[in-house]
Amino acid sequence: MSSNKHFFGMRKPPAELKHGILRSYPPVLAGKTGKGGTDVVFLDGYAGPGVYEDGEPGSPLLLAKTAAGMSSRRIEGIFVERSPKYFRQLEATLRPYADSMPHRTFQADIGQVVDEILGLSRGKVLFAFLDPFGPAIRMDQIATILNRNGTSSRAWPPTELLLHFSASSVWRDARKAVVQSDQDALGRYDSFLGGTWWQDILADAHQESAGLAALEIGEQYAQMLSDRTGCMAIPMPVYSSLTARYPKYVLVLFTRHEEGIWSFAKVLGPAQRDWFDACQRYKISQTDQRQTKKGQEALFGAEEAYAFDEGAYNRQIDDDCVPIIRDNLRHLLQAGPVRIVDHTLAVYGYTLGFAWDKHVRAAVRKLHELALIDDDGRGKDFYRRTIRLARQS
Repeated sequence: MSSNKHFFGMRKPPAELKHGILRSYPPVLAGKTGKGGTDVVFLDGYAGPGVYEDGEPGSPLLLAKTAAGMSSRRIEGIFVERSPKYFRQLEATLRPYADSMPHRTFQADIGQVVDEILGLSRGKVLFAFLDPFGPAIRMDQIATILNRNGTSSRAWPPTELLLHFSASSVWRDARKAVVQSDQDALGRYDSFLGGTWWQDILADAHQESAGLAALEIGEQYAQMLSDRTGCMAIPMPVYSSLTARYPKYVLVLFTRHEEGIWSFAKVLGPAQRDWFDACQRYKISQTDQRQTKKGQEALFGAEEAYAFDEGAYNRQIDDDCVPIIRDNLRHLLQAGPVRIVDHTLAVYGYTLGFAWDKHVRAAVRKLHELALIDDDGRGKDFYRRTIRLARQS
């Protein structure tokens, strides 16, 4: 089984993207669903110590700070961590937030406390973040969390779950288990992936194609969970570097609501921008370390001198993404009037994870400038309005 022994040393680029999502998406969800006095619960099923060794906040602290900044919403926390050492650190990390975010902590595997968690979150909005190291939770347990209110698309209060699917674990550890016929490891992955179906995919994969096989397994896994729960699955691949061939893992949001898809897409682009910056910084820091070990100082301090040109990055995204989104919208409108919120994934297309809502708005304005639609894209709810081609008005 994969270990988190070295994970909390320092935050690497993939964690930057993940935490960018955690900083932005939970408050959007709480803001939209916590109205009218409905309580919101943040669940972190693999919490760790709460902070990295270098002082950077981990997921529990990010969620706690979100709750502290939303005094108009009643937000509670549930945090689960198996390691006794990390659990003690977790409790100390969360102690200052006891008033702004009442919370429960469990020293256990999340699978052991699913029923208790469901009881604590009954009648409340639930945002669950599951960030396991390898095959640490069974598929049926994830389905139980997602199905806590039934499978109706109108189920209230809503349940949303952000899952870390480790592609690197599948192509490394699961493939090794298949090759070596390791029955214990095979059993863990069978429970995690919901059957033995995945074994044939890896058995037929060569070393150089194991990454593609892992992604295929991830896609089928997400689809199986969608079929079992009635949720839509929105994947976000996360790479370890700018040159990585395959994703290290995939973050998958499970939601039943079109607004959830829109809100998730909205935060992915800025989170990806943070990841891009982190990749550059990490590459420079690693080069500095190698040069220092060799007794060379030509690049020493390069990380401190590096400055991310956010303006140039944003301009490139504008130039690349707005025309694609414009054409996607125009294609959709050929079939009749649309509300963008009902077609978020089709509107973004290949720009998902790079563009965000301002680029969708810009695409709408471009169509308006061309006199193809009457809607000018103004207003915060532009994505909810029905848009028609001008000749259909």
